[in-house]
Amino acid sequence: LCSRAMRARYFRNGNFLAASRGYNPSFIWSICATKKVLKRGLIWRIGNGIQTEISNDRWIPDMEETPKPSPANVLDQGARVCLIDWDNRGWRRDLIGLCFDEAMVNSIFSIALSHRLCDDRMIWSKHGSREYTVKTGYQIAHELKECVNQYNAQRGLWKWLWGLSLPHKIRHFGWKCCKRILPVNKNVGSRVQQVHPICSICQEEDETIMHAI
Repeated sequence: LCSRAMRARYFRNGNFLAASRGYNPSFIWSICATKKVLKRGLIWRIGNGIQTEISNDRWIPDMEETPKPSPANVLDQGARVCLIDWDNRGWRRDLIGLCFDEAMVNSIFSIALSHRLCDDRMIWSKHGSREYTVKTGYQIAHELKECVNQYNAQRGLWKWLWGLSLPHKIRHFGWKCCKRILPVNKNVGSRVQQVHPICSICQEEDETIMHAI
């Protein structure tokens, strides 16, 4: 009853995940605290592609983010998954190849389509039954909390580093060390084939950041 009442009043043409709280919301809206968990676990199972938005919904398995076409203007904002050849009951390979990179193209082609082209529907991607369970919901909530803790720890580190009474170039050097982006041979060699990772001074070990310091 609560679900039907909220849908009728607040998101008649949308869904709970996209709805925003209005002014002076009732206590029922505290359920919005679950949105982050639900967004991490829910994914659209493609049927006919009519209900799913290409760039705003999760619909590719094993991808936490929504797919972004490249170039961005190749599809209209909010376009549905119009990537299905209804006559042949398969993917429109030419259009998909035009819109996405090779890795994403392969991920899309791995999605099996139903010959019935039934409606798209949301499923829970974190359990084999495709239905929400308290255990998997708790696991996602724990992962999100860990991400927040890591972010806060890094934020504290950067605040401390940039607050040190040192020349800017020293603080910048320390920041590069923490981010592991110093141009040592090990890092450069992973991107440029011609650069050997061995330290040019000792000629014995790979020149990592710790080795260089």
